Amino acid sequence: MRRAVLHSALSISAKLHHSMASGTDASGTDVAGSAVASDIPAVSGPISGAVAAFRKATSDEGRFAALLVLAKLTEGNPSSLTQVHSEIGTRFLKRLLGSTKVPPGCPPHIFKGVALSILGAMTAVPDLAREPDILELVDPVLDILVTDGTVELDNDVMVVVAGMAGSPEGRAALLRRGADRTLAARLLGPPPMEEKAAVVAIASLLRLVDDSEKTGVRCGSDRVVVVLNSIASAFETRQDAGKFAACGGLAALLDLIKGSFELESATMTAVSKAGAWQQSVAAGLREVLGSKLGEGERDDALRLAAVTTEFSRSVEWTGSADKLLPLLIRTASVELRMALEDRTIAQATALTSRVVTCCIVCERAIKLLADNGPMVRKLALEPQALVGVHGALAEAAAAALSVVEAADGGDDVATTGAMDDTTRLLQLSCVRLVGAWAAEETEAINERVNECLPALLQLVTRLDAEDEASGTALRWLLPGFCHITAEDAGRARFVEGGGHTATIRILLDHWLPVAAVQQEDLGLSSITACSALLNIAVLAPLMVTSEPVFRELRDRLVQLVGSVDFGANPLLFANLVTLLLRVLLHIPFLPEETQPDWGPFCAALAPLAEAGRGKTSATSSGDDLEDVVALWGLAEQALGATSLHHPLLLQSCKRNKLMP
Repeated sequence: MRRAVLHSALSISAKLHHSMASGTDASGTDVAGSAVASDIPAVSGPISGAVAAFRKATSDEGRFAALLVLAKLTEGNPSSLTQVHSEIGTRFLKRLLGSTKVPPGCPPHIFKGVALSILGAMTAVPDLAREPDILELVDPVLDILVTDGTVELDNDVMVVVAGMAGSPEGRAALLRRGADRTLAARLLGPPPMEEKAAVVAIASLLRLVDDSEKTGVRCGSDRVVVVLNSIASAFETRQDAGKFAACGGLAALLDLIKGSFELESATMTAVSKAGAWQQSVAAGLREVLGSKLGEGERDDALRLAAVTTEFSRSVEWTGSADKLLPLLIRTASVELRMALEDRTIAQATALTSRVVTCCIVCERAIKLLADNGPMVRKLALEPQALVGVHGALAEAAAAALSVVEAADGGDDVATTGAMDDTTRLLQLSCVRLVGAWAAEETEAINERVNECLPALLQLVTRLDAEDEASGTALRWLLPGFCHITAEDAGRARFVEGGGHTATIRILLDHWLPVAAVQQEDLGLSSITACSALLNIAVLAPLMVTSEPVFRELRDRLVQLVGSVDFGANPLLFANLVTLLLRVLLHIPFLPEETQPDWGPFCAALAPLAEAGRGKTSATSSGDDLEDVVALWGLAEQALGATSLHHPLLLQSCKRNKLMP
């Protein structure tokens, strides 16, 4: 943009009657109103000549001409800008920013454009951006947004604002002069900002809000909510073609907010709880999705739905608009099928953005409907509509499963070797949707899921290869694995695909160390992993005895239970103990094996036994206590049978009152 402005200005130089020799003020009066800083080296060469011409000029035309040359000579040379600023100051720039008249035949904003271009270059230099005389230009810069409101100047103004917002001094100056209100008003238009300028405006507004949260400067987190409510309301009420484009702009705003603040910050909390903007989004999307849309317009609408869903962590927000949820799910399902079915991985990867947004919406809808809570009843969907939503979600999950089948084909370059980020994102999104479906729905496409299990597990191994400790893909599938391993056919395919080995490996090597257990999400994942493995231990003892990895699980858990304090997560401890005792029941320690030290093991079990028998609730509370009691019932049964094969264990159990 700066280059374009300069090119335009230079091309009309003749109309401005400028000349490098037009300055005749031999006295050297400082027309810029700035003293030369003694600690900044003097400029030299062509820049020195342009500075001299500027200082000697006796007319605005002469100064403007010199300024044009300086802008050209300093382009891409930040150090020279510091020197030029020290020589010419900002007084003339301020006059240009406030100019209202231009010579006939010139672009209407030529003076302001050149001033903004040079000022933008200066504010890109951190040390210059905080200079008092530059920050004094906040008012005339913001006035351009208010009085001109032109798309032509938006980009240049926002470059300056963003540069000023890069320092604490600059943010304070902007806040004192109400930059937050000015930016909000300009974002709402009219005319609407172009996307490039809007993104910078939103980012600058968020920086101001973020700074105010830390320093207490006027401008609270409610500013973002107010702006968001206003923009969402404008989106809802708009009745022209711009409404479709507004979907993308509103989604971009939400994305910027989501990426600019910590999850627990005041701003994120305020935005997430603000229902007005969600209701406006729902009403606007209902109208947009009910219209005839082009491909790009559908993508923008689905993206807005996905980002709103991420903020709400549910699709409950759709309940404020009549019949929006069925329409949204049907649209997302159709788009997902068109993007994934009968395509290679490489072909589908080109549509990754669309796939991700559709997967987010469908996954949250699956969880909402499976929960069957008050919100589902509040939606008041007719039985036929509910059946339609269920069918659309089943089709979406089946489409996501086709990515697993495509990856298993081995005929695509994307299925072997290193996986690029886009392909990984595509496949992770599909795995997550399949996991949500398998966790909440055990009938539709169940046979197809079981058939694909080995390929699904192989894909998970590849997806988690770069971050084995986290096990992101595996964690998304574990709730579904609990259902799958409860059935004979699914359990057999799970073991055939090595699911038990992968689960045991990540549980023992990465999730159960003390540091990991303190993390709530990993603790929950560990509990879910135990549940899937416990299904195998209880329902398929032959699988336990025939798979060597279960013997390793036995040895490692005996050590962990007796040596690690799981007091921070009693439910996890109950799961581990129950799993261990069920495995011990089928793989006892043989006389020739080194026997564990059963003393610490049984001592650790004593508080759990007390809670499991209902004698104390000190180790847990609420729903967790009910689970602990149920788990102890299984554990106690296995402990009694196991102790018959381990005399030392029996003695230790009696000493710790674990059994009569």
